[in-house]
Parts: sequence; structure tokens; C-alpha cells
Amino acid sequence: LPRRSHHARSHMKVEVSSGVVLEGHVFHGDSKMPVVVLTHQWSILGGSLYNMKGMAKRLNRKGYTTVIFNMRGVGKSTGSPTICGCTEPRDVEAVCRHIAKSTKSDMIYLLGSSAGAPISGSVINKVDEIKGWIGIGYIFGWAASILFGSHYSSVMCSRKRRLFINGSCD
Repeated sequence: LPRRSHHARSHMKVEVSSGVVLEGHVFHGDSKMPVVVLTHQWSILGGSLYNMKGMAKRLNRKGYTTVIFNMRGVGKSTGSPTICGCTEPRDVEAVCRHIAKSTKSDMIYLLGSSAGAPISGSVINKVDEIKGWIGIGYIFGWAASILFGSHYSSVMCSRKRRLFINGSCD
């Protein structure tokens, strides 16, 4: 794809059904291109939208609208993070529904890094506009399965496009 100039960025607030309010940023791209929602690493170990900002900007320069956000309990997002990411999929789902409505996009791809991969993967079949998922990191290993194994079945059984980029350690 050709390089594009910097696109506009807007601040985003999304309310989750539980009353949690999430903060984030949208880097607006070409409306004909898919939207990429990036999900950050494990909140408890310091994951935040800033971990995903570089990838979001790089994809945005290629024309994609990209979305980064803080899951519950991170930055200015309200609520509390959970050890196993039990409630965080609601955050990803709420952001995807908000973005589908606000951008009128019917083509959203999820990109999750480390713990953000299985958390976002658990939402792949919950929003019709989600067309695929990319998971990056040591996301399906033995150690990761202790905390995040409950998220695996959704992404493993999905018929939507999936790309696993799995290292030997995280």
C-alpha cells in the first residue's frame, strides 16, 4: 500500500454495559479500508493503549482507521482489571460496537498483543462487523493457558479469518 500522510486523531470514550467508561483514541484513515481495533497487553503488568500506539500509527499511515483503548482500570478508564481477563472481553466488544456504529464500518479486524490476544479473540463471534483476528505473542502456551485458557475456545472454533503469530516466550 502507498504511504499516506498522518490522519486525524480523535479522543474516544465508550461506556460498557456495566457502567465502566473506557478511554481511547481513533486514528482516522480511509473509510474504504477496514478498521483495526488493537488490544493491549495484560493490564495487571502495565499494559495500556500506549503499548499499541506504534502499531496503530504505522497501520494508520497505510490507510487503516485504527483504534487503541485502555481496558478497565488502566489510565483514565474506570473499573478494575481482573486476573484472568474475565470481564475485559466486554470492553473489547463495547469498543467494537461503538466503532462499527460511529464509523459505519462493516469490516473490523481485531489485533491483540500478549494477553490482549486471547481476550480480544474471545469476542470474535460476538460482533457481526468483526471479520478477523490477529494474535501476537506467547498467547497459547502452557503458562499463558493457566490465566487465559478460558478465552481460547471462541477464537479456535471461529470460522472467521485468524492469524496466530506465536513466539516461544513472552
